[in-house]
Amino acid sequence: HYRGHVRLLQGSYHLEAENALTRLDKTQHLRYAKAFSKEGRTHFWTFMHPSDPTFHAYARSIEYFPTKQLIILSGDASLQQGKNALNAPVIRYHLRTHQVITDPTPQAKTHLLFYVDPHHVPSLRQKSKKTV
Repeated sequence: HYRGHVRLLQGSYHLEAENALTRLDKTQHLRYAKAFSKEGRTHFWTFMHPSDPTFHAYARSIEYFPTKQLIILSGDASLQQGKNALNAPVIRYHLRTHQVITDPTPQAKTHLLFYVDPHHVPSLRQKSKKTV
């Protein structure tokens, strides 16, 4: 268990929090990490592709399962990449497949803000050419 301003780094994955707990296997490879903050939020970030904006994840608690390439964000959770954002009480994000699952509650909703670049979507590119 680590206390204080904790920073974990594995490859291009970065995690900052007030507290962290890690579990290693027999060969000292990371099997599980949980970072949490009582005040403020925990921050995870990585670079998905060199030409893409940095991927950021924030929550009160972030669990990381390296073998599954899964992060689970709990409590005031949000994902951000460039102008795109997702907010929900709980977010499960698969780093390999980019699949996102949210767990809505009766007290809170999931909010998604997604910008589409018409130059990267053929059907929108055709519409924009017609209207210009």
